[in-house]
Amino acid sequence: MNKFYLTLALLTVPTSTSLANGGEGGMPITALPDSLPEVTADDKVNFDVYWKNGLQFIGNDGDTKIQIGGRIYNDWAWFSADKDLKDDVGPFVNGTEMRSARIYMKGTIDERYFFKANYDFGATRPGDGGPGFKDVFMGLKKLPTIQNIQVGHFKEPIGLDVLTSSKYITFMERSLTGGSEPSRNTGVMVFGTQDTKRMTYAAGVFRDSNKFGLAGEDNGYAFTARVTGLPVVNDDQTSLIHLGIGVSHRQKKDLPVSYDPRPESHLAPRFLDTGDIAADSQDIIGLEWASINGPFYTQAEYVYTDIDGKDAGPSPSFSTYYGQASWFATNDSKTYLNKTGTFGRVTPSSPWGDGGWGALEFALRYSSTDLNNDGVEGGELSDITFGINWYLSSFSRLMFNYINADKDSVGTADIFQVRFQIDF
Repeated sequence: MNKFYLTLALLTVPTSTSLANGGEGGMPITALPDSLPEVTADDKVNFDVYWKNGLQFIGNDGDTKIQIGGRIYNDWAWFSADKDLKDDVGPFVNGTEMRSARIYMKGTIDERYFFKANYDFGATRPGDGGPGFKDVFMGLKKLPTIQNIQVGHFKEPIGLDVLTSSKYITFMERSLTGGSEPSRNTGVMVFGTQDTKRMTYAAGVFRDSNKFGLAGEDNGYAFTARVTGLPVVNDDQTSLIHLGIGVSHRQKKDLPVSYDPRPESHLAPRFLDTGDIAADSQDIIGLEWASINGPFYTQAEYVYTDIDGKDAGPSPSFSTYYGQASWFATNDSKTYLNKTGTFGRVTPSSPWGDGGWGALEFALRYSSTDLNNDGVEGGELSDITFGINWYLSSFSRLMFNYINADKDSVGTADIFQVRFQIDF
């Protein structure tokens, strides 16, 4: 691979000189020197710059690494729904959207300091809150005992489907469990892996925050933790079993709990709604299963939520679960990430355009949620989703999803959707 070098130099500029006629308000203005000091070899920081699923910068000492990347998802959807369902949840509008349009920079500085700044210009659908932060954090690694510590705005450690990047999930949208688990909030987390990298752990303290990481004194605290393990795995990880458990205890203070999921299509209206539930606290437990056996893959989760109602209000408990499986018709397989206990990038063995046709994956999922309990009538929803993924390369894919969404005792909808995706 061809490489070129980028040279950075830190220059020492002479002390500011106050001119006779200063700047606005009489402030001193810095005078430029007649000539800049000579840059010596000791002042230079050389970087190898190359492309590998993103623009990579690696310092000559190997201790500083920077990556610049992004992603673009363009979704299209078409709907057909029963009249009773339309009357109940609102109109279904065929349409398109930029589901995600992100740019990020991440890296490691001096071997031990890491950071990421990820901004999303998508989320333009009404009710999504507009563009905002995604992962914006910093941290230290290679620490004794705890291994790594991270602070900022990022995903709380619970839920395999939630923690797997949207770049790598099997379907266009996450399952119904995604609406039952917390996602990004502002907090502090420690995490690491076992020496053999067959086990991961993560635990943190968080505050419920908005899309820009802001949380006020009325926002509650949460403790969230997750442990995963690989009881079965071969050397090249083409055969493995993943087990995991995540828990979260959340002191709600003055924030209510509410759920209003869509049927695994972001352009669809929301099917269910619990309304605001006044709560003192909330406890969540999630159980995870996944397996890879060559071209075959399975994944399932069960999420149980228990709400401690405020005063004499309701204290409901809700259950959500899903099971999914996929098969690659080509000589390809899912990729497992040992450091995070999640799934990663699929790299086709024969990319399209290099004499091959890419990777072709067929997938099926069933998911269900029940939001009726203790006087709360949020409704019941079950989805059957069939998907086809065409991975043209390691950084682009075309996705087709058909969803049959059934709202109990109301009606059903048929949803056809397509995504054009590129990420780097």
